[in-house]
Amino acid sequence: MTEKNIKNKYEEQYQALRAYAEEEHRNNQHKIKVGIWVNIFLPLLFLILSFINTDSKIVFLIFWIISLFAISFYLITVEYQDYTLQERMRKFGVAEEEDSDFLFGHAVSSATDKAMDKADEITERLNETKRSIAGTITKVLGNDNEKEKEDSDQ
Repeated sequence: MTEKNIKNKYEEQYQALRAYAEEEHRNNQHKIKVGIWVNIFLPLLFLILSFINTDSKIVFLIFWIISLFAISFYLITVEYQDYTLQERMRKFGVAEEEDSDFLFGHAVSSATDKAMDKADEITERLNETKRSIAGTITKVLGNDNEKEKEDSDQ
């Protein structure tokens, strides 16, 4: 085989691996969407059945709780599989840092950054308010002390 044929073969394998990773990621996104809908409607179904059926409410309550745990486990598993796939693709050089698109990771990290910025802003406003109150108290106490001095001088 010539060097060009070998290079073309590796390029085809690289493209096939990249296409596989992208297809798996799309499938995982679809699984998450379906899991979220099931997470909404299946427990709701058990809850409605528990209100309709007056004989065995405890059974439907148990099914409701078990379904919540099962669906949560399913969603966590799908997210972890997608995360490990993205990590492997990055390790093999197929996906770069900015190329990776985790299902929830980026949204969580950006939400965390926004929350930290908001917390810093609130802390700064609280500190300004504290300084303002301290200044007002100092002025009031200063005026009271001046009045006491004037009263004692007379």
